[in-house]
Amino acid sequence: MKISAKFKFHPIGQGCFYTGLIPYDDKEFVMVYDCGSVSSGLYLEEAITTFDKEYNHIDLLVVSHLDQDHFNGIQKLLSTGISVDRIILPYLSLAERLALVATTKDTSEIFILFMMNPVVYLRTNNFEIKKISFIEGIQNDEENRLNDNFQNDSYFKNINYDDNDNDPIQGFKENQELRRTVAEKDSRLLGTNVEFLPYNTILQLETSTRERLWEFIFYYRKPKSLDDFERFQKAVSEYLKSMGIFTSYNLFDKRHLTALKKYYSKYLKISVNQSSICLYHGATRKARSWFPDEEMLMKISTSKLKLIYAIPRTGTMLTGDQEFRFENYFELFYSYFRSKIENVSVFQVPHHGSKKNWVFHGNTLYDHKIDFYVINHGFGRKHHPHKSVVDNLIDNIGKTIVLNNEYAEFPYSIL
Repeated sequence: MKISAKFKFHPIGQGCFYTGLIPYDDKEFVMVYDCGSVSSGLYLEEAITTFDKEYNHIDLLVVSHLDQDHFNGIQKLLSTGISVDRIILPYLSLAERLALVATTKDTSEIFILFMMNPVVYLRTNNFEIKKISFIEGIQNDEENRLNDNFQNDSYFKNINYDDNDNDPIQGFKENQELRRTVAEKDSRLLGTNVEFLPYNTILQLETSTRERLWEFIFYYRKPKSLDDFERFQKAVSEYLKSMGIFTSYNLFDKRHLTALKKYYSKYLKISVNQSSICLYHGATRKARSWFPDEEMLMKISTSKLKLIYAIPRTGTMLTGDQEFRFENYFELFYSYFRSKIENVSVFQVPHHGSKKNWVFHGNTLYDHKIDFYVINHGFGRKHHPHKSVVDNLIDNIGKTIVLNNEYAEFPYSIL
């Protein structure tokens, strides 16, 4: 079967809204990675409206992390009546969700209700979602679990997939250990059609004849150590006792957020938000990526898009706000995707080009022929992208840096 697919970074400013379409059999597989923006204006709303006119379903909706500029458009997207086969979310423990609510600028009732129980929120708002999937996050003090997979580049070739004739996507395997943990400490998340996946989930899009067309490889690492959260949780437990509160769920109340913020600042010195679900996706056979010319990239939209770049690589690496600043964090990511980096033509620079997330130390990405580094940012933002990141890219690559903002979308195709 001939490969044919199209993808787009939408022009929504400081945030990310990435969509893709992969035809197979006589159907269309539709994916979305993140949907949020904190830029002023109606850029994100207009992009969602345009998307809704084109598509009536989403097969795979991935939320990289729960920061507003990656997440706050999800309600609008789901409220259009579009059906979603599966939404994939990062699993945050109850303590992590409390910490995030305590430090975010968003104190809206919608955000607090979602963080208290994302399953209940998604089930009680008439959203058409068939399956809710949480991915486990690996901690940096559990690196041996990752290193077991790095013995050779054949790791991704030896995955045993579950056969489900009713699902074009293969590879979903329940993480029983995480399910047991949730049942013990966060049982309100359990429910019908809720599943828990390992950090290294790998999916394959197949045709009705079991022909594999596309692969989706996930990676989710958290930046904080378990000891930090144990201290935070202990402080929260003591606060619960002092206030005579029976359960941590009751702390999702604005009256308690000041106390939680104090404990967060004391024990969790960096944001739990500096981590994201990273996603590699690409064709499983030979194909070419086709890209628009640079003049067209600077336009908001055009009906006569010229395709001039033809590249024998079909992979895209989506990174959200993943932390690459520390060498061991980056090396884990790089080692995990080592056998796929050679097929990457589009690489999303994490955290809108923030210098706090980029790789200035021994950046082995530059040893590969990655053709486009995409920076999603708000036009005119002071530190996104940061000059040092842009300078580092210019000094080390001979390819194109794509600035995707309110005034520049980035569409490309695989043929």
